[in-house]
Amino acid sequence: MTLVSCPARLDGQLDQAVGRWLWLGKWLLLIPHFIVLFFLWLAFSVLTMVAGFAVLFTGRYPRAIFDFNVGVIRWSWRVSFYGICAFGTDRYPPFSLSSDPNYPADFSVEYPERLSRGLVLVKWWLLAIPQYLMVAIFAGGWMRSLGRPGRLFALRASRVGPSGVQAERRVLIAHERRVGKDSVAPPVEPHHKIEELPRVAARHRQRHGTNDHEEGYESSASGDLPRRVLSAERL
Repeated sequence: MTLVSCPARLDGQLDQAVGRWLWLGKWLLLIPHFIVLFFLWLAFSVLTMVAGFAVLFTGRYPRAIFDFNVGVIRWSWRVSFYGICAFGTDRYPPFSLSSDPNYPADFSVEYPERLSRGLVLVKWWLLAIPQYLMVAIFAGGWMRSLGRPGRLFALRASRVGPSGVQAERRVLIAHERRVGKDSVAPPVEPHHKIEELPRVAARHRQRHGTNDHEEGYESSASGDLPRRVLSAERL
């Protein structure tokens, strides 16, 4: 049985003595690295496309582009090990693409002499899908996916709130209309019809010359606002 070793190697040695409070400000110290890495990764993206076409037509990865891309990943790993992901050392990372044996974090890849010309078209997306899924799980992507149902539930709950208030308001209105001495009360109308009742009654009084006593106004014993009680003749 032959064991095939991975050509990529990621190293990180944890320092024994790490500052207790320095990690709070390491991201400020890394701002120059962030600026440089921004431009390095732009060049990395462009050169990777160039290298893909080179592999497609020649079957070889250009050595200069290979060394540059590995150096960008190495630089990013040092920054991550110092003050983003691991906080494994207090030694400031060097501004260099080359390997430094004295620094506790390093990344290296064996240069491939020959590469498949056909696999370059599919291995970066189709064959790498299981790897992308595992990286998403370990990097915390499953926590974000589990958080979406919670946000949807909260959104639905916020939409139910106003409708519940409207339903409670209608119940209170119906209760007000059924309070009084008249045991036979008309059915509860919608809210807009209830608001139009005083206007209709006022126009009716002006047309027939009636007063408030004939219409049947009364006040509750508790001192509440007067409520309209429709007379039996109108029912």
